[in-house]
Amino acid sequence: MPRFCPHRFSYGCSGKSDFSRIEPEVFVDEILVRRLGAKELIIGHDTAIGHHRRGNAAFLESCAQQHGFHIVTVGGVAVDGQIVSSTGIRAAMSRGDLDAAQRMLGRPVSLLGTVVEGAGRGAKIGFPTANLEVHSEAFPPFGVYAVTARFPDESSPDLPSVMN
Repeated sequence: MPRFCPHRFSYGCSGKSDFSRIEPEVFVDEILVRRLGAKELIIGHDTAIGHHRRGNAAFLESCAQQHGFHIVTVGGVAVDGQIVSSTGIRAAMSRGDLDAAQRMLGRPVSLLGTVVEGAGRGAKIGFPTANLEVHSEAFPPFGVYAVTARFPDESSPDLPSVMN
């Protein structure tokens, strides 16, 4: 949880499933109010929830008054003259502009994945690599990258590595 955000719970979900077909009224009533007992909802300046993105900020403000929770709207953040968005970050990563993605994220780009066995071509020429099966939604183009590997066991040191 980010240090600047003192909430006790956050809930994230992908918009690429049956979840995106839920009507905004049902999302508010069933998920925010009944299941989560929301007291405060922090939304982005362009938030839209529910089927066909019908639940905009004005809709959520109305629901907040009706159900007794508070809405905090966070404005857009511009980097390099453009409003930062997940779409922009994914686009920068997919075209290999990891510097732009890093500027938008405000931190180094990270990928989650499992190291898998490769063909061993790097090791044959004296440069063994870690082949990563990426579990992230966005990732850079196929290639060889200098990386720092982190392991789930926090007692393990971060290791400079080469990934392809």
